[in-house]
Amino acid sequence: MASYLVLYPGKLMHDHFREARDGIVAVRTRLRSDRECREAVFAELKQITDPDILVALTKLLAPAMQNETAFRAWISERVRAERASDRLLGELAFDVLANVCRPVEFVLLEAVLTRS
Repeated sequence: MASYLVLYPGKLMHDHFREARDGIVAVRTRLRSDRECREAVFAELKQITDPDILVALTKLLAPAMQNETAFRAWISERVRAERASDRLLGELAFDVLANVCRPVEFVLLEAVLTRS
C-alpha cells in the first residue's frame, strides 16, 4: 500500500477525469489508521527530490502526522535548508491538491501548522 501511496501524487497530476481526486479522502483515512503504512510513506517522502511530488505527498500525510515529532523535525529541517540556500527565489512546486503553484516552504509550513 505504501508503494501505491508514493505513486498517488503522480496519478493526481495526470488525472484528467477526476478519478484519482475522488480517492483523496480514502488515502488520508488509510494514512490515519495504518501506522506502518504511514511510517513507510514518510520514509519514502524523505527521499523524494521532485518538488511537485514532495508537496503533494506532504499534504496527504500531514493530517495524520501533524503531531509526530519526526514529521515536524523533518519539515523544520527542510524549511531551514530552503532558507539557507543561495537562490534568490525559493523553490516553487505545483500543489496538485490546491491546483496552484506555490513556494515549497509555504506548503511545508502550512502542512505542519494547519489543522485539517
